[in-house]
Amino acid sequence: MSIPRGKKFVGQASLARIDFHEASDDIRSYFTLRQMLKDRKGAAPHLTNVGRGTFVLISALWEAYCEAVAVEAAALLVTHTQEAEQLPVHMRRSIASELREAKHELSIWEIAGEGWKSYALSRIATLARTTVFNTPKPTNVADLFKRSLGIENLPAHWTPPESLPDSDPQALLKHFVEIRGAIAHGASPRREVTKAEISDFYQTVSSLVADTDSVIRAHLLNLIGRDPWPSEVMKADLREAQA
Repeated sequence: MSIPRGKKFVGQASLARIDFHEASDDIRSYFTLRQMLKDRKGAAPHLTNVGRGTFVLISALWEAYCEAVAVEAAALLVTHTQEAEQLPVHMRRSIASELREAKHELSIWEIAGEGWKSYALSRIATLARTTVFNTPKPTNVADLFKRSLGIENLPAHWTPPESLPDSDPQALLKHFVEIRGAIAHGASPRREVTKAEISDFYQTVSSLVADTDSVIRAHLLNLIGRDPWPSEVMKADLREAQA
């Protein structure tokens, strides 16, 4: 039931994964608070409420990671792609479908010339919010990365967290997101979550973030012919550009 210590992330990773790791300090705070108040009379009901909030936060961090890494990866893909025809076929099909369904009859001209690059990027954030917003289950995550980056069935590459080696990661995520939904929508009676459930949810999501980063890295490396996750110096430049 261990939670990683709050140290700076070391290793090759997307900016989205680094942000996820840093934001996880809030999750660690819950376990620190429990330890501090474990013998405090009357603390249990308050810790229960904090536990619910922490559980919802884990889901929000996973959702935020999915959106951020999709945007980050799409930017790298578009930046290093010369022609629209070089984009993954699933990505091109999604864009074509979106344009066919657009109500504005001149929408097709948005991709004229170099316009396809701006369109390919601008659609990702909206796509992320409509596919994984509040329900970042395996099917929705798969849909996001297929439509945004052309990756077929990304969740098939997920592995179980070390703390639950015999589990099905997709089933785990679905189960935990459903609990999150019950909490957020005020199900009656109110759903309580245990310390173990919070730990397992975080460990599962942390593992999925690592696996997703690896799959996207390999996908982009194959498409653009270079390692997509930049050096520490380049990361600093990217953050400055995004500010």
